[in-house]
Amino acid sequence: MSRIYFHTRDEGEAEVLGSERAHMGLLISDVSAAFIPTFSERVLPFVTEGHYLHEAARSRRPYFEKDVRLALAHDSGACLLYNGTPVDSFALQLNTVLAVGNDPLKLLAMIHGQCEIHAYVEGPERDWLAGVIEQGREVGLYRANAGWEDVIKLLRGSADAPVVMSYSVCDSFPNASIADWSAPVDDDGEEDWDAWYELPDGDRWDLAMTGLRSRTDIKSLAPDRLGNRFAHELTLIDIFSQQSAGPRPTEGTG
Repeated sequence: MSRIYFHTRDEGEAEVLGSERAHMGLLISDVSAAFIPTFSERVLPFVTEGHYLHEAARSRRPYFEKDVRLALAHDSGACLLYNGTPVDSFALQLNTVLAVGNDPLKLLAMIHGQCEIHAYVEGPERDWLAGVIEQGREVGLYRANAGWEDVIKLLRGSADAPVVMSYSVCDSFPNASIADWSAPVDDDGEEDWDAWYELPDGDRWDLAMTGLRSRTDIKSLAPDRLGNRFAHELTLIDIFSQQSAGPRPTEGTG
């Protein structure tokens, strides 16, 4: 079974069940779906040309709203247009939740969107993050017996060092990629990637943290960044507030 891991350098780790990640995805889909118009006439002007939703509107009219929701949740790529340009669907859903949700719901969106690329919190914000998770547990948004209590305990264990996430089906933390570490060349002229695992644990952690903190596409979780949006920063509210689809993108756009 998959897991979301919360790693520390010297304090061990905690884990949340992978079923909770699936729960996040369903919640984000449910919340964002509230902003999909009921009538196909309001949706189709903003659907990319050639997308199967155009045919679905003709042949599956009673189910069209469900088809749009499924397209947003499961299509790879983009199915909706903003000013004529396709925009990433996953980010649209996440950003919609970030625009309208309370803090626990926003945090779920941030975790769902970034746990695979090592969302993290610095030491001084650990207690704040634990408090947001506790709020989610109190209202049942974060479910019981999923590992959240262990995460809260870990976060509250110190305020001196970061906590970093990873997802079990992706690279764990620390890893050579996030550290931007170059493998040495062995006697045969081949890159020796095993040398990464021969480094002391603390050294690998420190190298990976330096790499993570240097990234521009991910920032540490903090109260003033909890609502930071993903990618294009657009929401479904933005999409369906347009007066028209705008000009179609030129060849290669998007």
